[in-house]
Formats: sequence, structure tokens, C-alpha cells
Amino acid sequence: MQGLHFWGLPAGLAVALSVGVILSRQVFWEGGRPIRVILVDDAMISMGFARSLAEGCGLVWYCGHPRVQGYTNLGWTLYMAFWHKVGLSPEYTSVPILLTGLGLLIGYVYGLYRLGKLLWGREVGLWAAWIAALFPPVIFHFSKGLEAGLLAMLGVYFLMELLGGRRVWLLALISAVGTFVRLDFVLGVGALLVGDRFWRGDFFQRRDWGLLLFSG
Repeated sequence: MQGLHFWGLPAGLAVALSVGVILSRQVFWEGGRPIRVILVDDAMISMGFARSLAEGCGLVWYCGHPRVQGYTNLGWTLYMAFWHKVGLSPEYTSVPILLTGLGLLIGYVYGLYRLGKLLWGREVGLWAAWIAALFPPVIFHFSKGLEAGLLAMLGVYFLMELLGGRRVWLLALISAVGTFVRLDFVLGVGALLVGDRFWRGDFFQRRDWGLLLFSG
């Protein structure tokens, strides 16, 4: 519980800052009540494709639009489509996406704490958590409805597992989920595997290359 107390403080601060950004920049108010909640432009493009999919029109920007691939985050778009399918009011469909981002932010800060602790000790882990909590780009990407927050969190946990437990099934799962969300995640996984192989001096380890091929 002691570790939870310490890393939880920067995580709570990061969430508070993100909520402040959301309430001040992404919620439209009228008469003291919210009337519409939005995401950043790039995320709203994905939301358009997600809405069309939920309405049965397929992955198009809007029903009747030509079929062009205007998204690069298939897994995240499908997740958005789920919330459209649930039947939330269009003005508030962005809310669960933003709440997901806040949950991912907590996981990201905790992951950095664990990674720093694994490599250099608890104090470094706490510094990593505080730096993340106060770093504006982190707050931006986790509070705007972008898939980048999920990919960042997955990357941290992939690296932590690669340096720690090295459970192949978990590395494969993280790789597969990240690549499904956005294809270029496999490039980050590949870079980490190559660096790890060079560092350990067994660059031609077949198991890790099989992991890379599986995730791709």
C-alpha cells in the first residue's frame, strides 16, 4: 500500500489536470450545464467513421460518402463504434472515450513508476511518475480522445515485461493489441526487440523474431 500511496499522488494530479483541460476546452456549456462534449479534431474524424459503422454504413466518414480510408487506428475506431452502438446521445458519445483516456493515464503513470523502479530503484520510479504527471504533451494525448495514450501505455508495459518477466505470451498479447489499434505500433515493438537482442548479445534469437512476426 505504501507504493500505491506514493505513485497514486502524481497519477491523481495528472487526472485532475486532464479533467481541467476537458472541462475548459472540450465541454460546451449552456445555462450551467454541459450540452456537448467533443474530442480533438483527429479523434473526431475517427468518431465519424465509428458512427457510420454503428449505423450500418460501413467504415465511411458519413453514410453515402465514398469508401476511403480516413483513419489509421482501426482498433480505436472500432472501440468508438461500440459506444455509438450502445445508443448514447450524440452530444455525449465522447464521454466514455475521455473516461477511457483518464483510466489509461493512471495506468501509464503507474507503468512508468514500475519501470523506473525496476531499472534504477523506487526514487527514480517516483520521479518518472511526477515528470509524466506534469508533462503537458502527456496530459494532451490522454485527454483528447486519441489512441496515442493507449499505445504509450502499452509501450511502457511491453518494455517493462521485456526487461523483467519476459513472458512471451504477454509480450505477444501486448504487441497484438497495439498493432490492432494502430499498425505502426509494430515498429516500436521491433525497435525494442532489436535493441534488447543487441544488448544481450543474442541478436538471432528466433523466439523474439517469431513474436515480431506474430504481432505484424
